[in-house]
Amino acid sequence: MKVIGFVGSPRMAGNTATLVSQALAGAKASGASVEQVHIPSLEITGCKGCKYCKSHETCRIDDDMQSIYAKIREADVLIFGTPVYFAQMTGQMKQFVDRLYALIDAEYKPKVAPGKKSAVILTQGDDNVAAFTGIVDTFNFAMSFLQISVSDPIIAGGLDAPKDVEKNVSAMDGAYQLGKKLASS
Repeated sequence: MKVIGFVGSPRMAGNTATLVSQALAGAKASGASVEQVHIPSLEITGCKGCKYCKSHETCRIDDDMQSIYAKIREADVLIFGTPVYFAQMTGQMKQFVDRLYALIDAEYKPKVAPGKKSAVILTQGDDNVAAFTGIVDTFNFAMSFLQISVSDPIIAGGLDAPKDVEKNVSAMDGAYQLGKKLASS
């Protein structure tokens, strides 16, 4: 079992990275091999809408997404973590999600093996966790194209400072249990 956590926060050790790390620790405790990928540290260009990927195995843009496509194909579980910035996922994460378009063919069938699972982890300063569930819907919609099942999200609100999540026992335990569940089912 291979579990990859994609962190869309520009903060390398912020609340989002902490929760994704917790989920990966839970997956590792269940025997999975794990990897965390920090999206903002990669060179990922925006989708050009050229549709090259519809008649070829991958995207024509030669950037770090090429290695990410290989990782996604090898993984059994994908965990996406992003903070909420101005009522939306980070720009870095959105650009990454847009580039997942290369993983579906011209008939909108996935170019990845069936049976993969995924989950979303959101962190935000607003303590109203229902306010930004539309972001989860965006991930769920993208995963539906890839025919990747989606687990219930972890949404942790009221996190203003970079280490606030460490005091949120519910979010920390929820992320750990999510990782265990995804790696063991």
